[in-house]
Amino acid sequence: MQSKTRPIQKFAQAVSKCTTEAAVYGQCIVADYNTVYKNKCAKEFMKLKDCYLVRLPEPLSVPTKPTLLMEQVAAKKRGW
Repeated sequence: MQSKTRPIQKFAQAVSKCTTEAAVYGQCIVADYNTVYKNKCAKEFMKLKDCYLVRLPEPLSVPTKPTLLMEQVAAKKRGW
């Protein structure tokens, strides 16, 4: 029986394949970390995000609302 891969494991696999993009984004943020503001490194972030999404083995299912997550947990407890 094959065990399920947890979402964080899938993400870790994708992250390990995007080291160049992560380094560029990190350098952008650290270049002047005292004045970080929203969208400061948006271009670099989007390249990093795109790299992650391309390399994920399959899409992650992430609940969009907290109540949905609670419903999923309750259903799992009931065995649905």
